[in-house]
Amino acid sequence: TRALELDPSFVTVRLRIISRSLVLWDYSEAAKHLADLETQRERMSPIQRYQIAAQRAQLGGRYEEALLAFREAARLAPGDVNIAFSLAFYASLANHHREVVDIYTGPLDWKTYYERPGMRGFFYFLNLCESLHLLGEHERELAIAKQGQAAHPDVWNAWGLEVTSLAALGRLDEVERAIRDGIGMAPEGVARAYLLVSTAWELSVHGHHELSLKMAVRAADWCRSRPPDELKQEAMRCCFGYALYTAERWDEAQAIFEQLAEEFPKNIEYQGWIGVLAVKKGNREAALRISEDLRRISRPYLLGQNTFWRACIAAQLGEKDRAVEFLRDALAEGVWPDFNLHQAPGLWPLLDYAPYADLKKPKG
Repeated sequence: TRALELDPSFVTVRLRIISRSLVLWDYSEAAKHLADLETQRERMSPIQRYQIAAQRAQLGGRYEEALLAFREAARLAPGDVNIAFSLAFYASLANHHREVVDIYTGPLDWKTYYERPGMRGFFYFLNLCESLHLLGEHERELAIAKQGQAAHPDVWNAWGLEVTSLAALGRLDEVERAIRDGIGMAPEGVARAYLLVSTAWELSVHGHHELSLKMAVRAADWCRSRPPDELKQEAMRCCFGYALYTAERWDEAQAIFEQLAEEFPKNIEYQGWIGVLAVKKGNREAALRISEDLRRISRPYLLGQNTFWRACIAAQLGEKDRAVEFLRDALAEGVWPDFNLHQAPGLWPLLDYAPYADLKKPKG
C-alpha cells in the first residue's frame, strides 16, 4: 500500500493488492483497484492484462471465464511457478480439479515453492489435497498430506489434511490418533474446535454418522469449556453453533445463531442456519419465510450465498429437486464448488441423491 502511495501507476503492486483483497473477500476494494487499472492498460504486459481479466471475471463469479484468461497467462509464462499456482486456483474455482492435480504434479520446480516457510508454502499441499479429495483419490490425498507434514511440521493444518483423508477412507482408529496430533499442534482457540467439527462433518458425509455425532458432542463440550472472553469471539461462537447443530442440539444451536444474526445482520450464513434449524424444529412456515427473505437480498458480490442457503433449506424440507435447482443457480451465481460445498451439513439430505452428486462432480 505504501508503494502504491508513492507511485499510483505501479501496476504489479496494485495487482497484488487486488489478489489480497479477493483472498480476504473484500471485493469492493478489489473492484476499486481494478477500475483504477483500466486507465493504465497501455503500461501493462500481456500477462498482466490476462491477470486483470481473470480477476474481473472472479468478481462476477464467472470462473470458467477467469480460468480461460489465466490459461493464456500461463501459456505466455510456461516456467513461472507463481503463474501456475494462480492457474491452479482458477481451475479449482471452475471445478476442474483434475487440471489442478496435473498442474501441481507437473514438471515445474514446485519443491522450491512449497518449501517456503509457514502457510505460504503449505498452500501447495492444502490445495492439492482438496482437489484429490473431491476427485475421490483418498489414498493419494493421504500421501500428499503426509508429505505436507514432513515439509511443514510446524503447521497444524497438515494434520487436519490427514484426518480428512483418513475419515474418507474409513480408517476410523487412525482418525482419533491424527486428531490428537492435530489438536496438540493447533493453536489455542477456534482452530482446535474447528478441527473437531470439520472431522465430524467429514465422517458424516462418508456415512459414519454415529462417530460423527460423538465427535460433534466432543467439539461442543470443548467449546463450552473455553474461558468466557474466548467464547464471546464471533468465530468461536460460530464454531460452537456448528458443533451443537452437528450434535443435534437444535435449541442450543438456534440460540447461538439467532444471537449472531442479531449482532451481524448482514451475515447471510447466520440467517441460513436459522432457516435450516427452523426445519429441524418442525417450523416449516418460518423456514419458508427465511428462504423468501434470502431471495429478496440484493447487494453487490453476493456470489450466490443467499441462493445456496435456500438450497439448504429446501433440502431439509425434503424438496430435493428444488434444492438441486437452487444449488445449480447458486453455482452459476458464484458459489465456490469447494470443500465447504462438499461438507455442507445443510445439504446432507441430498447425499444419496444422484442429481446432487452429478452437480458436484468435478468437470475434469
